[in-house]
Amino acid sequence: MIFHYRKTIDSTNTWAKQITDTKHMHTLYAGYQTAGKGRRARKWISSPDTNVLMSITHIHTLTNMEPWFYGIVASYSVILLLKNYGIDAYYKWPNDVWTPKGKICGILPESTWNGSTVEKIIVGIGLNVNEPSFPEDIVATSMYIETRQTFDIHSLVRKLSYHYMQALNEKKETIIEFLWEHFIWKDMEITIMPDNVKGIPTRMLNDGSLVINNNGKEEIFRWGEITIRKV
Repeated sequence: MIFHYRKTIDSTNTWAKQITDTKHMHTLYAGYQTAGKGRRARKWISSPDTNVLMSITHIHTLTNMEPWFYGIVASYSVILLLKNYGIDAYYKWPNDVWTPKGKICGILPESTWNGSTVEKIIVGIGLNVNEPSFPEDIVATSMYIETRQTFDIHSLVRKLSYHYMQALNEKKETIIEFLWEHFIWKDMEITIMPDNVKGIPTRMLNDGSLVINNNGKEEIFRWGEITIRKV
């Protein structure tokens, strides 16, 4: 694994797309992003030199899985990392990590293609680390808020990268079982967006798809966003 650091960058995912080496796994991280992005083209906001802003890029190794499964692998890796610091974290399908206080990590998986062939995987990870507070209209938390301790960003990037690298060798069933055990809002009615379908989560399939019970009818979702707020 090769690590790259820049004080400021537009977006680590954009930076990762410039890496042409396919023999190694690369982790690219920055102290600040001027154009960081989350899912659904949302802007990712972070104070300078405060949080983990990183992207991991490598070739498509899980050839029996769809590219978006790497976001699930990253969620698994983040929860394992947080457990090492005594933080109880939960999985918010498809690839966010929360605690009871709010969102602590967002993950953005992307891929580059050559025709119908996946050339490269890019997984962007934004982990709230030393952020002391958030605006009242944002339901979020950080490692500092959870523990009242500060953390070294460079060390966390390396530890998280190695968790991710090891997780790529785990059985996919093991990852799915773990995430279902740590699934947030498991027994609550949720809404799948943008389809606006309501139901109770019942299980996850081995490819990472979510199954919900919609008035007695099972529906399978491979992608989307879940919320418990009224839509």
